Amino acid sequence: MRPALAFGRILGYVSASGAPLETTQRGAKDDARTKESRMSNQNDQRDRAGLEDVIRAAARLAEQLRDVATTAGTVAEREAAMLATIAEDLRDRVIAAQRLESARKDEVLAGLRRSAHRGVDVAFDIAGTMITAASDAFGAFVSAPRKSEPRIEPARPNA
Repeated sequence: MRPALAFGRILGYVSASGAPLETTQRGAKDDARTKESRMSNQNDQRDRAGLEDVIRAAARLAEQLRDVATTAGTVAEREAAMLATIAEDLRDRVIAAQRLESARKDEVLAGLRRSAHRGVDVAFDIAGTMITAASDAFGAFVSAPRKSEPRIEPARPNA
């Protein structure tokens, strides 16, 4: 080994191959950046594929939950109708028809009855609107077409 080369290696200016250390380090950094960029792209593709799987599973789950909620709502409506029928039958057995008619003709009670019916209608309108809007928004999100390309380009290494 030439003395200048040996001295350069001791001081850290020259690599074992004899190339100036700065050039060797720059080449290694470029190789590392290229490898990192390739790995990053592969990871992005895997992440996108994984995210698409999650979105599809969420869409299936949302559809199944919607079916369950519809079935539960149908059952609840039938049960409420049955309870109302039972309550009306019980009312008709316990309260005399004349007494019921006179109570319904009372202006204050009739006004409260109308207001209560309107209040229940408004509450169900609001609840129904919120539930369907949330369901539609979630359905639109999970069903929206996805781009195969990333929206944000990866950062380019500084040369």
